Amino acid sequence: MRRFLFALLTCLLPAFPLAAGEPSPSASCLPVHSLSPKKLAFQAGEKLNFVFHFNLGVINADVARGSFTADSSRFQKKDVFLVRMFGKTAKFYDAFFKVREDFYAWFTQDGLVPLRFTRDTREGGYYCLNEYAFIRRGEPHIAATLENSNRPQMSMDIPLNDCTFDPLTLFYLARNVDMTRVKPETQIPMTFAIDDEVFNIYFVFKGKDSCKLPGIGTVNTLKFAIKVVAGEMFGDAKEDLYMWFSDDDGKVPVYLEAPLKIGKVTGRLESYEGLKYPLNIK
Repeated sequence: MRRFLFALLTCLLPAFPLAAGEPSPSASCLPVHSLSPKKLAFQAGEKLNFVFHFNLGVINADVARGSFTADSSRFQKKDVFLVRMFGKTAKFYDAFFKVREDFYAWFTQDGLVPLRFTRDTREGGYYCLNEYAFIRRGEPHIAATLENSNRPQMSMDIPLNDCTFDPLTLFYLARNVDMTRVKPETQIPMTFAIDDEVFNIYFVFKGKDSCKLPGIGTVNTLKFAIKVVAGEMFGDAKEDLYMWFSDDDGKVPVYLEAPLKIGKVTGRLESYEGLKYPLNIK
């Protein structure tokens, strides 16, 4: 079960201020709509609650819950979104393998430019801490402070370009993709940093679909395959991770399927509040 909550994100200090009227770097990385605050797919006050289900042999149960919240704030004299992803195993499963995932990200409301990111992961006896500052003056880089159970605290610079994001900023940016510019089987490249590495992944649009969600209804969706990075969490990565987003202006993530080394995890939207646009429910 290790790191299964983090599967949802791989579908996700000082910075040089943009001049007035200057296009956001984010807008050139993906085929997105305007990234002006009024036209974004989400708004401050949005909260999405998910249930995670694990299937392996005799284990076929909801084992964890997670949430995404978006609030407005001020950071470095800018209007920013402060978003949080928090996930935890259910109380019963804490006795076997306790997991807590707590991520925060600060990014500009105009343009969704990442400024700061923190990660606090606790998995059984393992912990991992990340703190990123996105530096764009001089030679751009991510000033990272890293620590985990196997390594004492260290500082390093991670290469940064306009299309490198932290997982949470990327997650919210991806919801603003302009689907009128994306045909089925189109590959949409994305880049994110986590720990001391930068990963290149891509979404593949598979077409329109629908998802039946208990307590919500049947949601009209857009289905994407995500080419994942091989490694500890996903094994040889021969299978894709699949995500379904609502087929509306909010592009709310409503369902996912993720292959793990052992078993499979699925996640479904359980409840929501503060959506900017209504869900496209049949």
